Amino acid sequence: MALLAAIVCNTASAWAEQVVYAVVPSSTYGAKITSFDYELLNNDSPLTVTTTGDALEGITSVLCGTNVGEKYYAFINYEDENTGDTTTQLVTINFTTGKVTVVNGSSYKYGKAGYTPCGMARDEKSGTVYVIEQGLDDSDDYATFLYTLDVSNGALTLVNTYGGTYEAITTDGDGGFYLIKNKTVNFWPCPELYHMSSTLGIDAEPCVSNDVQCSTTMEKGFCLAEDGKHIIYTLGANVYEFDLEAKTFSKKGSLSKSIAGITTQCSTEDGTPGTIPVEDKPMRILLSKTTYGDNMGYVGDDVDMKREVYFYGYDNQVNAIGNYARNYGSPDEAGGNSTKPGNYIPAYYTKSIRDEFGNIVKKQLFQYGLYDFGDTSMELRRENTYEYDEKNRLVKDHVNNYKHTYVYDEDNNLVKDTTFIASTGKYTSDRIYSEFIAPNKPTIVVSSGL
Repeated sequence: MALLAAIVCNTASAWAEQVVYAVVPSSTYGAKITSFDYELLNNDSPLTVTTTGDALEGITSVLCGTNVGEKYYAFINYEDENTGDTTTQLVTINFTTGKVTVVNGSSYKYGKAGYTPCGMARDEKSGTVYVIEQGLDDSDDYATFLYTLDVSNGALTLVNTYGGTYEAITTDGDGGFYLIKNKTVNFWPCPELYHMSSTLGIDAEPCVSNDVQCSTTMEKGFCLAEDGKHIIYTLGANVYEFDLEAKTFSKKGSLSKSIAGITTQCSTEDGTPGTIPVEDKPMRILLSKTTYGDNMGYVGDDVDMKREVYFYGYDNQVNAIGNYARNYGSPDEAGGNSTKPGNYIPAYYTKSIRDEFGNIVKKQLFQYGLYDFGDTSMELRRENTYEYDEKNRLVKDHVNNYKHTYVYDEDNNLVKDTTFIASTGKYTSDRIYSEFIAPNKPTIVVSSGL
């Protein structure tokens, strides 16, 4: 990383109460540091901001950032000038010298925590740093994940999940936090402010409502002002203000350049490269399965006819399975049968629903076809359910036309399963397992039934 020419951080109290420090993103020339006097903003004309020194080599944008003491930590996008590949990294930026130190540049990969964080804040009382990131929960609903961040190595630990998508987070200066959540008015986002307590619960209603329509951009900034009575929110070159006492939201003004990762503290210290947490070996996961030929023997074994595609959640567990198939020998232009297979169309879709412990509690099978009024759609055709005990062991299920019960010994080995007809509850069979040579590895299985 290149060093910037020194940026003077004035320590006079009047200056410190007005200055906002930020990064000017650029995917072409590289990001640069800037600062501006917040009190000079107005809605008549954009406030001119200038950058100092050379570009932060490889850094194209700041996703979010916060101060921890005299250090400024940020998640940034880094572009490799040789390969053109973009990665997410955790770095420190010294606003006085311009030095950038990479704390963790390898852990935040696609599908893992920290790939697209959108907010970062420090608990002023405990010193804990929190990060938020948007995504999908196990039910495929939009959610926001809250992590603690170990600033020594960049390790993220999930502590809570909230419904809906929150855009940013900042401290309230007293052990709690403020978050932004957009409501939509005439198709435009209107930022509203929510409060999070020190116990990490978010109020159901916003503490500052808003109908001011704003733009949508990846270049954002969000921080508590020095007076503790206002919150500064930047979207690109536009600067907005939440007034915590008047409970209002308004546009403060605009800048001549887009900025991101704002802070009211001028960082003066460098971070240190972290010892990257050891990751587990990459899992080999099944992405798809292809079937060749058909059961009747009409289609050659070299022709693929069916495909199953597997969709995974962040926990690397299968959340859904899509089944696709195609016809063979469809009518050709001459009215005869073609010897070529047709296009793949969806046939079935299986969706898994999990509880808070990751256990599958329901599997829903949807079938693609023509239904009422000639509509072509996916319709729910079957639903299997699963029940677990306090040790997260499967104890009952209803799968297709049968129900099963499961019994375990004190070592958590499955020792008996029993099958019943679902519609009548009639017993059909059971199996008893014994003589285990390893957990759930029996050497004797005895079956009995009607």
